[in-house]
Amino acid sequence: MRVLVTGASGFAGRVLVAELARNGFVVVAGVRDGTGVIPGASSLVAMPDLSNTFDARCLVKDVDAVVHAAGLAHSSPEIPERVYQAINCQAARALAQASRESGVRRFIYVSSVRAQTGPSSDTVLTEADEPAPTDAYGRSKLAGEQAVVEALAGSQTDPVVLRPVLMYGPNAKGNMASLMRLARSRLPLPLGGIPARRSLLGLTNFSGAVAFALNAPTVSGRTFLLADAGTALTVGEILAALRAGLGRRSGIVNVPLPGMEKLLVAAGKADMAGRVFGDLVVSTDALVAAGWQAPMTSAQGLAAVMAKTGD
Repeated sequence: MRVLVTGASGFAGRVLVAELARNGFVVVAGVRDGTGVIPGASSLVAMPDLSNTFDARCLVKDVDAVVHAAGLAHSSPEIPERVYQAINCQAARALAQASRESGVRRFIYVSSVRAQTGPSSDTVLTEADEPAPTDAYGRSKLAGEQAVVEALAGSQTDPVVLRPVLMYGPNAKGNMASLMRLARSRLPLPLGGIPARRSLLGLTNFSGAVAFALNAPTVSGRTFLLADAGTALTVGEILAALRAGLGRRSGIVNVPLPGMEKLLVAAGKADMAGRVFGDLVVSTDALVAAGWQAPMTSAQGLAAVMAKTGD
């Protein structure tokens, strides 16, 4: 199968291309300038500016499937909502429409758990829950899902939507990069008192799920939450797993943090408070029932990444 992967030079894209190639797929890597080295790619194609109108037909020429992983990631109040909508929704619609016209067999839209929820949830999330994004990023991802499904309705191109949770791997950014830096320090960390649990997703598990979704008839036309196997972890457990990968003791100290959540909210950091003190746990039962399960737990995956990257 010949597969176009957009966003191939990104954090998840590079690992995805290499894993798909190892699984026998012929990968066309969509990158911004059409040049560079993407391990595993059979060829490169230049991606247009997704914030403007573009002709997507040249991108999907002679491919059997598309994995649309390019987009504007992460939430920032400094970015206008129209920019999120242009990149994460309107560009996805254009690519899906071109895929329909070219006879592409399967179109995988890489969305986000934030299309379904805010930074935290009081219940374990499933695909049956009504989507309730709370920021411009999440709203644009949900709109992108809807645009892809609408563009492909009644065609021979099967849409599949994946909603991954926070991903980790080599060269992670944002909150996960901060946790990895903390884990590499040799200081005791007084974070054992934070009870919130978070579902995570390793890049290897993500890539395996995409490879499965490219061929499985059981996923056609459906939306799936995507996370590692096993239980969700607290911040302390995440750091302990990372340090285990370095061959160290956890050094996590259980110190109560009374009032910290309220202080963050009062300081206008409600989103940060939700991320730190609120649960965000998802069920992957739907994807398991469709025939796939992540081979690694988060504890195993985090330790493996740190063992590979080292100090």
